[in-house]
Amino acid sequence: MRSSNTEPLDRELRELPRVSASPGFTRRVLRRLEKPAATSPLPRFAWVTLGALAAILTVLALRPDNAPDRQARLTASEAREIRKQHALLAAELDRLRSNTEAAAPILYLGGDDEVDYVLDLSPFLLSPAGGILPASSDSPQDHF
Repeated sequence: MRSSNTEPLDRELRELPRVSASPGFTRRVLRRLEKPAATSPLPRFAWVTLGALAAILTVLALRPDNAPDRQARLTASEAREIRKQHALLAAELDRLRSNTEAAAPILYLGGDDEVDYVLDLSPFLLSPAGGILPASSDSPQDHF
């Protein structure tokens, strides 16, 4: 069942003139298919050359880079920039460490619009025993 919107296209296609193949067309196509493809030494040579070039480039790319040579190539401005970035990162790391040490050991468990569940871990971390003991421990504190 064809839809109505393809009818104009069908009509146009039917009105096209019929084209037939020239005499001997099928015979020429079949003859070309039976002939072996002509091989030229140039493509094989080109592939071998490309393979050798790729192998050389791979060896050069994977060779170990000498650190003293790389260090010598750094310009003074690059070295200053690296030192500046290192100092900024060290200062940020110190700031983060001080914020972490000052924060209370509190674990947020979740919540909803009305309630938030928070667990304060400081009694466990500041215990006289020096921390939480595993349940499999044979200490005398386990038997009270």
